[in-house]
Amino acid sequence: MLLRFRKLYYDFFILPIVSGLLLALTLPPFEIGIFSWIAFLPLFFFITDAKLSNKQVFQAGLVAGIVYFGKVAYPLFSLNAWWWLQVQSVVYANRYLFLFWLLFAAVLIASIFLGIFALFFRRLFLKKIYAALVLPLVWVVFEYIRSSLFFGFTWGNLSYALHNDIYFMQLAHDLGIYGMSFIVMLVNVLMFFLVYEILQIYRRTASVKSVLWKVARLPVFYIVVAVIVASHLYGFVEFRQVIYSLGAQHGSTLSFSILQPGNESESTTLKRLSQILERKPDVVVLPESALPSAVFNEDSLAPGPGMIRIPSQSKDIATLFALSEKYPSTTIVAGVDSTKQRSDFSSMLVIEAGKVVDIYHKVMLMPFSERSVTLPFLKSAEPLHAGTSSAIQIKRWSASALICSEVLFPNLLKNASTSLIIAVGNDGVFDNDTVARQNNIIAQFDAILERKYLISAMKTGISGIIEPTGLMVLQSSPTESPQVLSGAIGLPSRQ
Repeated sequence: MLLRFRKLYYDFFILPIVSGLLLALTLPPFEIGIFSWIAFLPLFFFITDAKLSNKQVFQAGLVAGIVYFGKVAYPLFSLNAWWWLQVQSVVYANRYLFLFWLLFAAVLIASIFLGIFALFFRRLFLKKIYAALVLPLVWVVFEYIRSSLFFGFTWGNLSYALHNDIYFMQLAHDLGIYGMSFIVMLVNVLMFFLVYEILQIYRRTASVKSVLWKVARLPVFYIVVAVIVASHLYGFVEFRQVIYSLGAQHGSTLSFSILQPGNESESTTLKRLSQILERKPDVVVLPESALPSAVFNEDSLAPGPGMIRIPSQSKDIATLFALSEKYPSTTIVAGVDSTKQRSDFSSMLVIEAGKVVDIYHKVMLMPFSERSVTLPFLKSAEPLHAGTSSAIQIKRWSASALICSEVLFPNLLKNASTSLIIAVGNDGVFDNDTVARQNNIIAQFDAILERKYLISAMKTGISGIIEPTGLMVLQSSPTESPQVLSGAIGLPSRQ
């Protein structure tokens, strides 16, 4: 019976599967982030078994990775928008099969990195101090390479697992998401050494009291406690400092109204916008695709500063300008498609008093859907063109602009001259609510990374206002629409 159990233990990679499941439970909708501190322990104990070959060690890491990254990628299989594929293409006719194999390849590649990491651990774990320093660094390098291979897609990074730990999240500002991943993996490695030592002591000592006494004398015990406590203490101090600076900031208050229209018609959205404008907030933000059939013709703009509107637009765009002209004290920020000299853009318009005062074109275009990727049998629709500017002017403040998937790329926000972040998007292209939640988590980290307010407006998903601490001070429900959110933020008097 014991031999049969041992065979099942080795053949079915039970402990690696447990590690993969613990990591999966840190993701939405479960979000049990505390598991990230110990999730790798079952895998580590499995691969340190001397009976295993290097091939089995690699397979163990691969299995844990497939369980975890399978859960990471699963929500993306709910894609429901296929406008970017030509109807007559072979890929379009087999689009879900195409998506399955695309995601399967991504999961497999990500899991291979975990398999290689398992080999590194097996080789280094006996060198405790060396292993504690090198293994977290190896993990971070693999995370960076993985995200680079997947077009900057950072879902599945260890740092995001602790998004409910507000104090630990503060480390993102100084260490970045990869620095946080380093600490999480460091704790996992140290916890392995601690549990390994405890098991060795337990085998030699019958008394529980004696075991506890000896554990209390282990240096690794105090190192683990020190790393966790110090990181949270540092985060607590950072959090309090940011809260204090927000409270002490003597500047101006900017009021926002965010319209999350869901799938209501353009005419209904414009009527709702008119009702919002009657309240005269400083800024109203319309998400991407709030007016899906409206395309702004940039060729109708007069050259030079001010961008005076020339009335040759579609009905919905003309109505949008008319509303802006009627309520000149309110700035309208709208995510719309635009065209200029026969080039198409995903854009963000800033409209004041019936005039376009600024335009942002999406910079980071996603493969397949927004920019062409050469694959056999794949015929994409006409791709979009990328912009170059990363900021827009709202009243007297400069804001970093993000459209849809750009929230995944914090490097777009590295602009010291901006005072806040405006993000518009449409998570409705996926049927799984987990996509909206994951993107919202990353938006929280974006706010911390830059220590700026982030205003998020989604057609469907999670809209709201995120403080520089990462706290959501205003949040919509991902399951209800339409919704109107209203709030205010404090900004410096001068940019």
